[in-house]
Amino acid sequence: MPWNDKDALTPQALNSRSGTVFNVKDPDFGATGDGTTDDTTAIQAAIDAATLVKGSVFFSAGIYKITSELDGKADITLEGVGDGSIIDGSTVVSGNQGLIRFQQKDNITIKRLQFRDNGTNQNSLVVFWGCSHVVLDGITCIQAARDTNVACVRYFGTGASSSDFRCVNSFFRHCNLGVICIGVASGPFTLKQIHIAGNVFDGTNSRATNGVIKIDILCTDVAIIGNLIHGDGNANEGINVQEDCSHIVIQGNVVRSVIEQGIYVQAGQTAGDMSEVVISNNIVEAGTIGIELDPQDAGTFSNILLANNILRGNTINGIRCTATSVTGLSIIGNIILDYGAGNSKGIFLEAANADILILGNYVNTTQSGTSTESIRWTGATPTLVGNVFLGSRSTSEVFTNATFPAIAAHNIGITSVNTGTSNIATGNTEVTATHGLDFLPLSSGISVTATNDLGNAAKFWIDTITTTTFKIKVDADPGATTATFAWHVSRFD
Repeated sequence: MPWNDKDALTPQALNSRSGTVFNVKDPDFGATGDGTTDDTTAIQAAIDAATLVKGSVFFSAGIYKITSELDGKADITLEGVGDGSIIDGSTVVSGNQGLIRFQQKDNITIKRLQFRDNGTNQNSLVVFWGCSHVVLDGITCIQAARDTNVACVRYFGTGASSSDFRCVNSFFRHCNLGVICIGVASGPFTLKQIHIAGNVFDGTNSRATNGVIKIDILCTDVAIIGNLIHGDGNANEGINVQEDCSHIVIQGNVVRSVIEQGIYVQAGQTAGDMSEVVISNNIVEAGTIGIELDPQDAGTFSNILLANNILRGNTINGIRCTATSVTGLSIIGNIILDYGAGNSKGIFLEAANADILILGNYVNTTQSGTSTESIRWTGATPTLVGNVFLGSRSTSEVFTNATFPAIAAHNIGITSVNTGTSNIATGNTEVTATHGLDFLPLSSGISVTATNDLGNAAKFWIDTITTTTFKIKVDADPGATTATFAWHVSRFD
């Protein structure tokens, strides 16, 4: 029978009856878990009882049908036995915040429970509004509504600060959004310590227009680690972090079959700053762009590290940065493969930036586009060291209208140093040498040495330097002796 003893809702009475663990199937609550009976009232009674003693609500194996939103409480643990413990909200009326909602409650743990909907109701599954110290461990979420504003797990709030949200070791299937942390218009909401790790997101539905994991809130200390995201070709982005955020780690994730960006980092919409960001050891396959840094409306980036990622099969860019203000961007040790046919780039820096290091990356495409390039930058002065650029279909690895890098050394596929020999034969006073560099050399970077007697000539000099050639001239026809020269050309050494 359902719980109806109002006098028993005291900590003393509850402790004497069942300790601090409350089984929803206890006769005092009366849940059946048969998938047919409405268990909403029974579950709510168990939740109300457990919160008074900071206890736990236990769901043994069964399908618990609910028909309205559950009111979550503070200082509580909801725990099942795994996928055998199912909270079924397929008959919950659309328009609720979630199947269960916690509003300004702290100290919440949900473990080994499955939440599922029918894929059409406009409800999220689990909602937290302005809560702190939240742990989701080993939950399963299936068939959240096919709506752009609906998430499996939604964490949001107004005009307050919260901390410590953890979602780990959980499974999400056929949902629009997986996990979203978001603020709302009525006031700034700052969140600290977000930890989303070890989860599997398997297949999003056809209306998935946001990141499978999305952070759209003022936040700091965010870790998105070791998640597997398979978008089924429906989700726009795999991981989307935006607004003014700092100290972000996106590491060891696998993102497959999304439509657009695998990892999308956006600075705040009102000239916000995204700082101290590490994106490393991720695998992104398919989608238009592997990793993108986007300023939105004049946002800035500082101290960004993109390292040891594998980006494969992205149709437009492997790595793209469109920010007009970037200070301290390091792109190190990434592998970028088969990044698209047509007008596409492995690495594309599309704005004026400062302090950019591109070190030890391997960029290779087998696609057939005639404008496919390994790397392009405009308005930037990066340092390029020890990179391998292969398979480019463009006439140059770098567009000719790009600015010169600060340093370019020890790269394969971009030539910044070359040597050769040239001769001025009898009857001539000059020779045109092809220097072979991908950048216009300076006169100070060209060294020419005469390797024999100049004959009738007394001196020689360098003239008419272009992007492809330079001239060696002498002051007189050498005569019977051909004047020979050895040269060394460098743009950055």
